[in-house]
Amino acid sequence: MNNTKYYDGYEGEPGIIIYLQSKGQEIYELSMWDGYFEPMMQAIMVEEINKRGSLYEDGIVLEWNTCIGWCYIHSRRSKIHNIDQMIEELSLFDSRNLAETDYKNINEDWVKEIEEMHALILSLLKRARDEKCDVYIEND
Repeated sequence: MNNTKYYDGYEGEPGIIIYLQSKGQEIYELSMWDGYFEPMMQAIMVEEINKRGSLYEDGIVLEWNTCIGWCYIHSRRSKIHNIDQMIEELSLFDSRNLAETDYKNINEDWVKEIEEMHALILSLLKRARDEKCDVYIEND
C-alpha cells in the first residue's frame, strides 16, 4: 500500500519515504513532505535534549539533525536497525516544542498534519516491530 497523503500537493519538493518490508516484499510505503518531517524531527530533538541532556548515540534524531547518517549522505534506502529505539525517540514528539525550532510560526493546520503524520509513523513502526518487518527510510 502506498500512502501519499502527507506528500500530496508537494510533489517535486524534498520528501521522505518510509518503507515496511516483510520477507523481501514491500507491504507499506509512506511518503511525506520534508516540510512536515523536518519540524517534527527538530521538535523531537528539543525534547530529547531537554529530557536526557543529549541525543541518543546512533539514534535517528541525531542522524537526521546532524546529517551524519542517511539524511543527505545516502541516496538509497537506509535500514532502520533499531526499531525500538526509533519508537522511543519518536514518542518524545510534543508539538509544543515546535515553538523552539526553526518552524516557530507554522499555522495550526500544519501542526495538525504533523501530529497526524507522527501518529501514523509510530503506528507503522509498532506494526513493523510486532510483525517482524524491516523498516527502511530514504530521501525522495
